[in-house]
Amino acid sequence: MKSERKRTKGIGAMTSTTQREGSKMRHAGSRAGARSADPRLAPSWSRGIFQDLDGAQEQLVDGPVRLPRGLQGLLEADDDGQALVLRADAGADLNRFSRALHVRDAVAESLFLSLDARSRGASSAGREIARRLGALALEGVDERHREAVLASTLFVDHADTLAEDGLADFCKLAELRRKGRPTPRLVLGYRSSLPAEVADLRALPWPALTTRPDDVLAMVVETLEDRIDAPQLDQEALAVLRQHDWSGGELELARIVDELMRRFPRAKVAAAEMRLAIDPCSGIPAPDLPLADLEEQQIYRVLDANDWNRTRSAQILGIDVKTLYNKLKRYESRKRRLERSRQVD
Repeated sequence: MKSERKRTKGIGAMTSTTQREGSKMRHAGSRAGARSADPRLAPSWSRGIFQDLDGAQEQLVDGPVRLPRGLQGLLEADDDGQALVLRADAGADLNRFSRALHVRDAVAESLFLSLDARSRGASSAGREIARRLGALALEGVDERHREAVLASTLFVDHADTLAEDGLADFCKLAELRRKGRPTPRLVLGYRSSLPAEVADLRALPWPALTTRPDDVLAMVVETLEDRIDAPQLDQEALAVLRQHDWSGGELELARIVDELMRRFPRAKVAAAEMRLAIDPCSGIPAPDLPLADLEEQQIYRVLDANDWNRTRSAQILGIDVKTLYNKLKRYESRKRRLERSRQVD
């Protein structure tokens, strides 16, 4: 399997994925660290579009993108290849679905571009990306690259945070594609009501995680199955998972799995332990926990409640964003050290 490689500049707000001909795709977490841009890795139609922009990245990824069964039907929905709007509740993993949608139609040299509209600098970077892609569409490309551009995908997550002029720039790209111009398919992710500007775009309703109990269990098993230190979940623990309201969606589920791994490595988990993983403060008197653990739990609770919007969470916690980033970095570093020590044992 080919190794995953990425090209990073600036803050990493924009990500692009290149598929080489004949390779299979797999969505995998990007490795930490940045390397200098290598123009030989980019398809020739995209050179000059992304390289000098802060936050531009390029990833080479192998293998398929796995989706829970409850979302497979969205890939099979009638799709005319034009712009899509995904309307979801907080915590939905729209990026993974957009990647799967892209992989379904990908060709050689097509790109997957992902922009989180909440990221620092995302507004200016996104507008510049839209402007350059619009210029490329009007100038035209040769037939081989035309196919690659049309098979590319531009995914904008949390599009409800875009300024009005930024959204207008992306909608212009959708209109150019509708007219047959070579521009990537636009996918917009929303967690709130849809504005009038996207009313004429095709919308796909995103099923809430609480309506997909089988997906909950499948996603937990998928995450734990290859871990040598994974806990064992009994039937009562699984019943607690099925009955949870999942207001935090897939992101909340990922947090709970991490909590299970941290608290109960190689242990049997019953209903009480599962409730503790869902709500780390339940059933535990505050004096019995170290202050540092209480702080970590509260930070993750606030992040989950605010869909991992770090700026808003920092305001609620009464700390600045830089302090929040540093604390999260410290927690992740400690988690990695614990995992390495368990593997050695």
